[in-house]
Amino acid sequence: ITRAGWLEIKTDGSWNRCWTVFNNQKILCYPDDTKKGETIVQMDLNLARLRTENETEIGDDDVKKKLYPFSLYEPDGTVLTFGADTPEVREGWVDILNQTVESKTKLRDVYEKLKNLSKPRKRLRARERSLAF
Repeated sequence: ITRAGWLEIKTDGSWNRCWTVFNNQKILCYPDDTKKGETIVQMDLNLARLRTENETEIGDDDVKKKLYPFSLYEPDGTVLTFGADTPEVREGWVDILNQTVESKTKLRDVYEKLKNLSKPRKRLRARERSLAF
């Protein structure tokens, strides 16, 4: 496990507390910290973008609570918004998620460069084989 802890998650317009686990480039949310039962949400961070949001308040008029949100955006338009209890907790999550998103982007770029480099070699090898006969 790279990181785990309690966060609020915004689903269907309302905030719900969940045990959030980030592991192996996936973020999972469970109803409690036993990690038993169905996940509330699961997202692969393969192509996600991350953004911190403005501080917000949740709760009714009698009991208000500040949240420090951040959102994950997938290319298909899916958005997951999480809320941390303090700015420090949010920064901890954002740092680890940013590192993962950035490293996946770099790996994808390196893969594309290597793939493009290997194409001329394949053509050259095919030409060498045809000249050998």
